[in-house]
Amino acid sequence: MTQTSRGEARNDSAAAEAWRGFRGRSWRDTVNPRQFLQDNYTSYDGDSSVLAGATDRTTALWAKMTELFPRERERGVYDVDAHTPASITAHAPGYITGRPSRSWGCRPTPR
Repeated sequence: MTQTSRGEARNDSAAAEAWRGFRGRSWRDTVNPRQFLQDNYTSYDGDSSVLAGATDRTTALWAKMTELFPRERERGVYDVDAHTPASITAHAPGYITGRPSRSWGCRPTPR
């Protein structure tokens, strides 16, 4: 057991176990995600055969969104809430299908 620069106790064996298999050292002592990625990134040169296809649920959600895109392009925006002051937490969740979905975010495919 050692002490960090902030006086906190640290179990070195637990820390060593947590980072087993990762390369590099500097990102272990400072917040440095760029260096972590540089040290541990491995490019994938294979093809898309390792990817799973879209689920029926995802395909249905995408079909619904595809129906809404022309209206959004026509208006410049799909919908606006002009009554709620803007902030990151001001708005209630918006669901594409009118009920909670399992999607965490949607992004149109690149053209």
